[in-house]
Amino acid sequence: MTSNIDKLQQLTAEIHTEQAGLRKAVIANSNQIKLLADTVEKTNDRLQSLERNRDISSSRYRSGAGLRLASIPELVEAILPLLPIRDLLLAQRSGY
Repeated sequence: MTSNIDKLQQLTAEIHTEQAGLRKAVIANSNQIKLLADTVEKTNDRLQSLERNRDISSSRYRSGAGLRLASIPELVEAILPLLPIRDLLLAQRSGY
Protein backbone atom coordinates (compact mmCIF):
# COMPACT_ATOMS: atom_id res chain seq x y z
CA MET A 1 0.00 0.00 0.00
CA THR A 2 2.85 2.36 0.82
CA SER A 3 4.39 1.81 -2.59
CA ASN A 4 1.13 2.85 -4.27
CA ILE A 5 1.00 6.00 -2.15
CA ASP A 6 4.66 6.71 -2.99
CA LYS A 7 3.94 6.22 -6.69
CA LEU A 8 0.88 8.47 -6.45
CA GLN A 9 2.92 11.18 -4.67
CA GLN A 10 5.69 10.86 -7.25
CA LEU A 11 3.20 11.15 -10.13
CA THR A 12 1.53 14.11 -8.43
CA ALA A 13 4.92 15.83 -8.07
CA GLU A 14 5.70 15.15 -11.74
CA ILE A 15 2.32 16.55 -12.75
CA HIS A 16 2.93 19.71 -10.69
CA THR A 17 6.37 20.09 -12.25
CA GLU A 18 4.90 19.62 -15.73
CA GLN A 19 2.13 22.13 -14.97
CA ALA A 20 4.68 24.69 -13.78
CA GLY A 21 6.67 24.17 -16.99
CA LEU A 22 3.52 24.57 -19.08
CA ARG A 23 2.58 27.76 -17.21
CA LYS A 24 6.03 29.19 -17.94
CA ALA A 25 5.69 28.21 -21.59
CA VAL A 26 2.24 29.83 -21.81
CA ILE A 27 3.57 33.03 -20.23
CA ALA A 28 6.57 33.04 -22.57
CA ASN A 29 4.30 32.51 -25.59
CA SER A 30 1.96 35.22 -24.36
CA ASN A 31 4.90 37.63 -24.08
CA GLN A 32 6.06 36.68 -27.57
CA ILE A 33 2.56 37.31 -28.92
CA LYS A 34 2.49 40.72 -27.22
CA LEU A 35 5.89 41.59 -28.75
CA LEU A 36 4.69 40.48 -32.19
CA ALA A 37 1.49 42.50 -31.81
CA ASP A 38 3.53 45.57 -30.84
CA THR A 39 5.83 45.03 -33.82
CA VAL A 40 2.87 44.68 -36.18
CA GLU A 41 1.30 47.84 -34.75
CA LYS A 42 4.54 49.81 -35.14
CA THR A 43 5.00 48.49 -38.67
CA ASN A 44 1.45 49.48 -39.58
CA ASP A 45 1.99 52.94 -38.11
CA ARG A 46 5.19 53.31 -40.14
CA LEU A 47 3.46 52.16 -43.32
CA GLN A 48 0.63 54.63 -42.77
CA SER A 49 3.17 57.39 -42.21
CA LEU A 50 4.98 56.47 -45.43
CA GLU A 51 1.69 56.40 -47.32
CA ARG A 52 0.74 59.84 -45.95
CA ASN A 53 4.16 61.20 -46.96
CA ARG A 54 3.78 59.66 -50.41
CA ASP A 55 0.33 61.18 -50.78
CA ILE A 56 1.62 64.59 -49.67
CA SER A 57 4.56 64.37 -52.05
CA SER A 58 2.28 63.23 -54.85
CA SER A 59 -0.15 66.09 -54.31
CA ARG A 60 2.72 68.60 -54.19
CA TYR A 61 4.06 67.17 -57.43
CA ARG A 62 0.66 67.40 -59.10
CA SER A 63 0.16 70.97 -57.89
CA GLY A 64 3.67 71.95 -58.91
CA ALA A 65 4.49 73.28 -55.44
CA GLY A 66 8.19 73.69 -54.99
CA LEU A 67 8.96 72.65 -58.55
CA ARG A 68 10.73 74.74 -61.10
CA LEU A 69 10.81 73.95 -64.76
CA ALA A 70 14.33 73.77 -66.11
CA SER A 71 15.24 75.46 -69.31
CA ILE A 72 16.27 73.39 -72.32
CA PRO A 73 19.98 74.27 -71.97
CA GLU A 74 19.84 73.28 -68.27
CA LEU A 75 18.26 69.96 -69.18
CA VAL A 76 20.87 69.32 -71.86
CA GLU A 77 23.68 70.14 -69.42
CA ALA A 78 22.16 67.81 -66.83
CA ILE A 79 21.63 64.92 -69.26
CA LEU A 80 24.82 65.29 -71.27
CA PRO A 81 27.15 63.64 -68.73
CA LEU A 82 24.85 60.62 -68.68
CA LEU A 83 25.06 60.01 -72.39
CA PRO A 84 27.80 57.77 -73.81
CA ILE A 85 28.24 60.14 -76.73
CA ARG A 86 28.98 63.10 -74.47
CA ASP A 87 32.55 63.47 -75.65
CA LEU A 88 31.44 63.40 -79.27
CA LEU A 89 28.84 66.08 -78.67
CA LEU A 90 31.31 68.23 -76.76
CA ALA A 91 33.85 67.90 -79.55
CA GLN A 92 31.21 68.81 -82.13
CA ARG A 93 30.04 71.72 -80.02
CA SER A 94 33.56 73.13 -79.68
CA GLY A 95 34.23 72.76 -83.42
CA TYR A 96 36.61 69.78 -83.50
